[in-house]
Formats: sequence, structure tokens, C-alpha cells
Amino acid sequence: APAEARNLDLLGGYLVSISGKCPRLARPLKRMLAQNLDLAAEFPRVCSSLGIEASDIGLAVNALKRGVLAPSALVRWTFGSALKRLRPQELAPLLDELLAHEGDDALAMTLELLTSYGIATSGALNSLRPQIRKFFSRCAQGGKSPVRITAPDNLEQLAEWMLARGRQDAEAREIALDLAEIMMTASPRIARVELPSSIICKLLSDFPEVVWPRIGAAVIADQELALRMTTTLGMHLHRDHEAPILSLPAETLFSWCRAHPDTAPAFAARILPVLTNQGDEQMLHPTLTKLIDEFGDHDDVLAGIGINVDTFTWVGSMTTYYKQYLGPLEALAGHRTAAVRRWAAEMTHQLQADIKRADDHDAELDAEWRI
Repeated sequence: APAEARNLDLLGGYLVSISGKCPRLARPLKRMLAQNLDLAAEFPRVCSSLGIEASDIGLAVNALKRGVLAPSALVRWTFGSALKRLRPQELAPLLDELLAHEGDDALAMTLELLTSYGIATSGALNSLRPQIRKFFSRCAQGGKSPVRITAPDNLEQLAEWMLARGRQDAEAREIALDLAEIMMTASPRIARVELPSSIICKLLSDFPEVVWPRIGAAVIADQELALRMTTTLGMHLHRDHEAPILSLPAETLFSWCRAHPDTAPAFAARILPVLTNQGDEQMLHPTLTKLIDEFGDHDDVLAGIGINVDTFTWVGSMTTYYKQYLGPLEALAGHRTAAVRRWAAEMTHQLQADIKRADDHDAELDAEWRI
């Protein structure tokens, strides 16, 4: 029958029924499906319905190698506990083949199979650590298009599990470096995998001496990367406790700034939160205060803070947003560095002008609503 006239769901259901009534036909039917270009998409469904066996893995590997079976068709094997009857060494060849596959969809399927298997078989993932290690290594490599991770929680879960041994473990350190590479390609155009912010924070807090030399050197050398990383690390559109850079030990950050005084302090000024709450009062964030104290005579540092202030999202009157900075900036009026005092005065003057414009805008809106 022509492709448009085929009902593969009906065929799959029929084959499952036949195999159930006559078990000796199951393996020949599976082999026939796995070798047929037109019918291979039904192979994973039939296997999962009858129960996946070790011999099915070999058929799937051969079908993938020949291009008969698309990696995405294996999604049926991620449902429920479809893989629980397999031992790790039986599943490993399929993961190896997916990891050797050129298509990025194979990487996404590798993740789904690993997490599904880990949930269904407690402790079994320990025997698949080489495959997990290779998965993150592949994700860290350059690619033409993003990997579409349909369940990012799976990535987070797998990364946390691999990092759990801490910085003393060589494998955990290697995974941390791979994750740092993934983080540095966090762009809608080139990212292969989007790294959850919780993992970024864990890398910076638990593996600073492993990942920050690589990240810091890349930021210094690549201005385009540095611009992307202001969002990845700073997240200045959010509250300060959500900024991943705060997970990096302060001594690590300031040692880096002192080692690269021409570029690093200005980058830090762009990503550190400007304000923090102390009770009901707003004040300059203590880490930013330390940066101002050490590098306040750098014009680009002060300019970076200004850019940080002007980059925001806000709900409600803009007057409220601008006013929150007045008190903290006025506190710098007596700073020991003359450049800081001048900058604080200029910023205060600019904010007062912004407040006046915001008040006028609010008044205009109010008048329009009353008409």
C-alpha cells in the first residue's frame, strides 16, 4: 500500500496481538520490523508492548547503524519502566551507538533513556558512568544546532548525580569542565544544551578552582562571550539571590579581578547585583561595595554599574524603581575615592531626572484614565 494509506498503529497492534498468542513468532517479527525501512518505526512500539529483551538491543543498534531506525523512534522505550528488565551491560551498546551517532537528536534520546533507566532500576546507573561521561563530553562539543531537551529536569538530575562525588573526584571534575563548556555556549543560536541555573550555581560554589580558570580566561579573551555571560552569570533581570555569580566564592572573584585589572573588574560590575535588602531598607550589595572600594577609580567599573542599573524589568511606577537607588548612592557621598564620589553625584542627578520624567508619565496616564 502507498505510504499515505498505511495504518501503522493498526499494524503494530496486530503484531503485538499475534506475538502474544504465539510467542515463538515474536523475535522473527521484531527482526523483520527492525530491518524494514518502511516499518522500522513500529519496532520500538512492538518491543515495549511485549517487553524489551537483550536481543532487541542488538536489533536496534543495527537498525540505527543502517539508518533504518531514527533515534527519536526510541522514545517509546523511555515510557514508564520499559527498560527495567535489562541489565546495564545489555543497555550500554545502544547508548554507545546513540553517542556515536552524528545527529543531535541522538544526544537528546541518550539523556531520556539514561534518566528513564535510572528511575526504573535503582543504582544501575553506576555501571553506565562511561556513557554518561561521554554524553556530557559530546554536549560540550561544538554543534550546528541546539539539542532539543524536552525534559530539562532530566539533565539537571543527571548532572547533579555525576557531580555528587565532589571536587576530589577526578570524574566529577571532568564533568564540571564539560558543564562549564556547555554553559559558555548558552546562546539561542549556538547552544547545544541549555544548562539549568541550579547547575551553574553548583559549579561555581563546589568546583570554583576547576571551572573558573576556564570561564574567567574565556571571558577575558572573548568580548562576545563576555557579553553573553553577563546574562548567564549575572541574571541582573532577577533578584540578587538568584544571580549565579554570587555562588562563586568572593575570594575567587576578587583574585581574578586583581589578576586582570583592565577587564575583569568591569565585567564583575556588569553582573553583580547592585542592591540587596536589609530589613525594609535597600543598600548596596556588599560584594559590589567591595568591588567599588577596590576598583572604584576605574571608569569602566563605574560605567558597568550604571549599565546594570539601567537594565531591568519592572512592574508598576518607574518612580519606585529609580527611588530605591537614591539612598544607597547618597551613602557614597563620603567615599574615600574622589571618582566614586563624583560618579555617585552624577548618578543621583540622573536618577532624579528619571524620577521627574516617570512622575510626569504617571500623571499623564492618570489623566487619560480619568477622561
